[in-house]
Amino acid sequence: MQFYEKEKFILLGDATEGDTDIYLTAFEQFPDRIEHIYIRQAKEKLNKRVLQKIKNHPEAPIHLIEHSSDILKYRKNKPSH
Repeated sequence: MQFYEKEKFILLGDATEGDTDIYLTAFEQFPDRIEHIYIRQAKEKLNKRVLQKIKNHPEAPIHLIEHSSDILKYRKNKPSH
């Protein structure tokens, strides 16, 4: 992100690894450059962890999605943060 100083980013990850934590850290460091964070659902326990992170960071543009194709639906139906 430091190399592309003027670019904005959409981050894609999943609930099985540390993507949520890594992406929230990136958002904290570059809040005006992260447009959306999409985390793909996994097992219920992992999804609950991500949902708690979303609740604890209401300022972050993070969304838990079921399928990658949901990104397009979300972008069409929801305003940007």
